[in-house]
This record gives sequence, structure tokens and C-alpha cells, in this order.
Amino acid sequence: MREVVDYIAAPLRALALDIATLTPDPKNARKHDERNLLAIMSSLAAHGQVKPLVVRSEGRIVLAGNGTLEAAKRLGWPKLACVVVDLDAASAARYSLADNRSAELAEWDWAQLSETLRELGAVVVADLWSPKELELLLQDVWTPPAVPPDDGTAATGTRPALKPGEVTLMVQPDEVALSLTREEWEDATAALAALAEQYAEAGARSRAARRGDDATTQEEIARRAQALVRKIEAATAQETKP
Repeated sequence: MREVVDYIAAPLRALALDIATLTPDPKNARKHDERNLLAIMSSLAAHGQVKPLVVRSEGRIVLAGNGTLEAAKRLGWPKLACVVVDLDAASAARYSLADNRSAELAEWDWAQLSETLRELGAVVVADLWSPKELELLLQDVWTPPAVPPDDGTAATGTRPALKPGEVTLMVQPDEVALSLTREEWEDATAALAALAEQYAEAGARSRAARRGDDATTQEEIARRAQALVRKIEAATAQETKP
């Protein structure tokens, strides 16, 4: 009995390969967290497969579409359309990096995105943006945050130019420019990274349980991050005074 692959766009069905024969790229530098995979699954369920994976002939290693492969497995799909290419190991690795990085280098037209989201409605794209993100993007009049002048001074024009070995920390949304030594910067970024990891773990637990039990934990982590920023500001207050 022939397997039904009507979830694959008609022009791509001749390219269908058994998912069981495909190998996720063991050197894939792009991670797909739960939120990303759920978004891919939602898109596949709604639209089917409309673009093929790119697979290296040797070993049938997936060079582009590893997230789609994992999402399709979760959906129970037996096949995926694939373009099979004959690349050596170095070329394959470079292609994989280029595919991920080139998408990263693109930018949103935020005003157009806001307009499109308002036309579609929040419910249609709820799997792509969080409620908080949509709240900002669906504002009637949306403007991007102001970009401070790149002239070595803060927005107020009072911060002295950086000294050798110093870096600048931009604190959103007030865009407070702080001059920190390399050691201070490393300590601060390490602490913030730890907080971000804890926040992500708390969010994952909350989503998995579909309860609000971890809301307090997330709020506490957010408060700790804000307190750290205030501590950095206080430590450098003397330097930023006129």
C-alpha cells in the first residue's frame, strides 16, 4: 500500500524520501529549542511541506532543514521532500553555516510586520510570537526604539569616551550607556547569562505543566536581572556624572 504524502506540495512529491533514511547533522551549529520546534510543527500542520530539505548524498545527512526533520518526526510523517546534493565534507559544512547565517543577517521591516500582523490577527500568529511580543507589535502606531548616536558619547552627551580595554553596555529600554572595565563586563555578562538560563528553564517548566506555578520564579529572576543592572549603574555612576 502506497504511503499518503499529500502533506507534501504536489511539485515536490517526486523528491520524497523516507524520514527513517535521513540523518540529522551531527555538527549542526544551529539549535532548535522547544518553542522553535513547536512553531515549525504548527507551520507544517497548517501548510504542509512547501520547500525541500537539502541533504548530502553521502550518509544522507541533512544540511538544511534539521528543525523541519525533527518537527516532521513529531508529527508522525513518514517522508519528506529532499534535494540531494553531492558535496564534500568541507563544502557541506560551509553550506550549512551559510544557510543558517544568511537568514540571521536579514532584518525585519518592523512597521510592515506590525501592519501585516494587524491584518492577520493575533490568533493566527500566536505560535510565532509571545503575547507580550504581540502586544508591542500590534500597537496602532509602532515606532522602533531610538538609536543612540555612535559618536563615543551617551544620549545625553555627558559620558566620556571609552578608555582602552573598556566596553559599553547598553541597557534597554532607557539606553543608559555605561563604561565598564573588561573585568566588570565579564563578571556582569556571566551573571546575566546565568540568570537568562534560569529564566529559560523556569519558562520551559511552566509551559510543560501549562500552569502558573513558575510565574513567581520567572518574576523573581527578572527582578534579579534588573537589580544587577541597577548595581552596575550605581558602580559606574561617578564616571557618568558630568
